[in-house]
Amino acid sequence: FQKDMISIDNFVLQGEEMLIILDDIDQEGILLSMKGFDFSVINPLVDYDKMYFDGTVYMDIRANDILSDRRIDVSMEVPDFTINRDTFGLLSLRAWEKNNERIDLALNVNLDTQIMEVRGYYDLAKNYIDTDIDLIKYPMTILEYIIDDGISETRGTADLKATGELLGIELLN
Repeated sequence: FQKDMISIDNFVLQGEEMLIILDDIDQEGILLSMKGFDFSVINPLVDYDKMYFDGTVYMDIRANDILSDRRIDVSMEVPDFTINRDTFGLLSLRAWEKNNERIDLALNVNLDTQIMEVRGYYDLAKNYIDTDIDLIKYPMTILEYIIDDGISETRGTADLKATGELLGIELLN
């Protein structure tokens, strides 16, 4: 490192199926790429026994200018995303700081004509999420994962549009 400059070249960690690359962006920012990671590592963090996530993760974490503007942009894809061994297709996630007051989010989970789109933002100062959710031909089995008791052997698909704020969010350490 030099004052007001970041220089990272050819930093690569590679395993049998995983790859980590760390590089600078125009000597002002940092790019961390992680490829081939098992998405199931998220399960202990989620700690919800009704859902077991799996798939292969490809992720980029980018900070274009950490010397003066510390905003971060995260892009992630899981092309073989599953919940409880049920295939949901391609999961694409992007989260980025639009300014220092909020984090924007775009999530898509698509398999053929089955589509989930979530767009929204998290307001850092006011501690709430504003979101739009669209489900198109989405399998009803998703309800079995979300609702604790009383739903089983669901069949069919549903279309849904939802919008609004989620207030009073508490983040646990």
